[in-house]
Amino acid sequence: LLINTTSGAITANLPTAVNLLGRYIKFKNIGTNNLTIDGFSTETIDGSATLVLASNGYATIMSDGTNWRRIG
Repeated sequence: LLINTTSGAITANLPTAVNLLGRYIKFKNIGTNNLTIDGFSTETIDGSATLVLASNGYATIMSDGTNWRRIG
């Protein structure tokens, strides 16, 4: 997903990782503000509730069936 944060910071809410084992989502911040990726409910991304991508930042996250893991 290309997300443009030029008009302000944005939060992208993830779907539940449950039953999505092996599914992945790619994010790229093409704007000038921060993009915050937020885990579903109490689910985490590498143990944290959120992952913040600065301008031009990118990440690939994958479901382990319970939470999300950054793989790139």
